[in-house]
Amino acid sequence: QRTEVNIVGAFVDQDAQNPGSLTREEVEEDPSQANGLFCGFGAGKRSTQGQLGVSVAHEAESVSLDGTVYGGIRDLKNPLPFAVIEFDRLYGGGRSSVRGSAGPIEWNLGIDAGFQRDDRVNFDTDFSALAPTDDVVLDQVETVLSSSVFGYARLPLTEDLQLTVGGRGDRIQFELDDDYLDDGVDDSGDRSFTAFSPGVGLSY
Repeated sequence: QRTEVNIVGAFVDQDAQNPGSLTREEVEEDPSQANGLFCGFGAGKRSTQGQLGVSVAHEAESVSLDGTVYGGIRDLKNPLPFAVIEFDRLYGGGRSSVRGSAGPIEWNLGIDAGFQRDDRVNFDTDFSALAPTDDVVLDQVETVLSSSVFGYARLPLTEDLQLTVGGRGDRIQFELDDDYLDDGVDDSGDRSFTAFSPGVGLSY
């Protein structure tokens, strides 16, 4: 028997400028220049992100188990001439699978799940003054949830030929909570997608 544990973490602090796009004439004049409107507005992207994950793998005589969990946070401020985009993100998930054998048949079963939640706010800009304003034009919470189950079985037909049969079922749900109601419209809603993906293969 053997057990292995891995811990992985990362942190990123980003402060980048956005040069914008150029017309054909500007490219022909100097392709290395930046868009004057974007420069005057101070367009760019400032964000910090941290993530931590832990994985465990255990191998026994006839069965192997592995599992992973992770989580992270991110905040972003993205000033652009047409809007200032800000959001705080929280995300995480996990995955676990077990594999083994039953006589000549090899098998694997697993599940995984994840989520992401963005608290997003957009502010209007004063285009003539090349400056952001305090006027909120979008305020919403966006949530995505995903889950799946999967598995396969592999059977040797001959010494050199193997048959594999498997499948995966997925469900993804999107939800939006609209907190900006000054326009008189509540755009809150949700939508879900489900699918089953079967697979059959021969390997020689």
